Amino acid sequence: MALAGLALFTSATPGWAQEGAPEAPASEAPPMAGPPEGEGALPSGDSIPEFPPGLDVGQVEVGDEAAGETEATRWGLEAQLWYQRLYERSASEEGGTIAANVGRLVLDFRREWQPGRRWTVGFSNQWQGALDLGRAEDAPSHSSALNNVRELWGRWQTGDDAHPLYVDIGRINIRNGVGSGYSPTDFFKVGAVRQPLSLDPNAFRLNRLGTVVAMVQYITEHGAWTAALVPPLSTQDPMLAGEWYSLALNRTNSEAALYAKWAPQIREWLSVDVLLLARRSERPKLGLNMSLLLGSAVVVNADWALGGCRQLGGPDEPVTPYTWCNRVAANLTWTTPLGLEITLEQQFASDALGATAWRQWQGVSDARLRRLGEMSIQRSFELEPLLKHGSFARVGWRDAFAVRGLEISSFVQVNNIDWSGLTQQMVMWHTQSDWSVGGQFQQFFGAANSEYGSLSTPSRFSLFVSRRH
Repeated sequence: MALAGLALFTSATPGWAQEGAPEAPASEAPPMAGPPEGEGALPSGDSIPEFPPGLDVGQVEVGDEAAGETEATRWGLEAQLWYQRLYERSASEEGGTIAANVGRLVLDFRREWQPGRRWTVGFSNQWQGALDLGRAEDAPSHSSALNNVRELWGRWQTGDDAHPLYVDIGRINIRNGVGSGYSPTDFFKVGAVRQPLSLDPNAFRLNRLGTVVAMVQYITEHGAWTAALVPPLSTQDPMLAGEWYSLALNRTNSEAALYAKWAPQIREWLSVDVLLLARRSERPKLGLNMSLLLGSAVVVNADWALGGCRQLGGPDEPVTPYTWCNRVAANLTWTTPLGLEITLEQQFASDALGATAWRQWQGVSDARLRRLGEMSIQRSFELEPLLKHGSFARVGWRDAFAVRGLEISSFVQVNNIDWSGLTQQMVMWHTQSDWSVGGQFQQFFGAANSEYGSLSTPSRFSLFVSRRH
């Protein structure tokens, strides 16, 4: 039986993309005005999205993919207007697809203030409203509203320029990992993505809810040390959507946790991060990020994470005992003489479904299908792959065809078991003023009983215009 029935339980986005990642990596410094890295070294931690300055969080959507870590501070308000045409699988007996037209308005705000020489306050918020412009009678409604308080924090700085100490308190988007399509060491991604417009992993990393923490970061010429405490602020189910105005603390602060990171200064061509996350309800997670610069045009990145998990199994297999699992992502990025950035990545999650178990699930036609849907939703919420092996490729071109401000990008995510996947293409032009225009096309492909081919929205086309104020 085809897995199209999963549409009853899952949205139109894939395992790592459902509501519920370059060049060289950039620093995990606190958002907006992070401390400097050691001189001459490759920065450590987060990945730099592939496009130049311009649009901030929520903008690609218009441009999450477009904003670099140090370039993401475009203060003030950005208004985005979207037109989307969605093609969805019909629930009628005749089957086929039906089209829905949706208009969206996105108001994206980010700013920081310095009330004193050693004090900084930052705020980042996005409001998104959608309205059905026309749909078939049996098509679902897309009219909605959602507000995301992504970040709200205060920082105090002490120490000298060579040995600064930063103390941050508030909601902060802590990003780790150097994977492009999948970052197993990005420990704070779970539950943080809400209603994305772009399915690019880089957009997920930038446009998501931060976690409320009390964090300290100390930097010397030998490296950087970071420690943070995560308080439990909500007892609600982490997967509960909540009201449109909700702070959604249940998604980011449902449990107490301790986070630590060590980023030693090693060589100019080598960057290493060692990470630890300890939560009360699970075994500690250990992470290792590595970036290696090969010449002036090639960067090799690798993420490895070890933590507690339960192995996903076939439909008739009993629940497996809690054990340790490994998750890995490794990629290579080459910048060509023409300026194209090409990334190839391989991904592995030892706790995900293997080939044998997945073939068994593909043959399910009874009530066990609901269990598969719940499993898929849970992995989507965690932004972890449903199947063990995956591949990711990205091509980006800034100032394409020598046209200043013209950005072209394309990526594809494929699982290596049933060879279904997702692809997204985007063209965006930043004008000389504060206007940007562009288009985006997303498509899921694969057999009707495959992971991606069975999803309820096989394709989506979007046009957008935005203006910064």
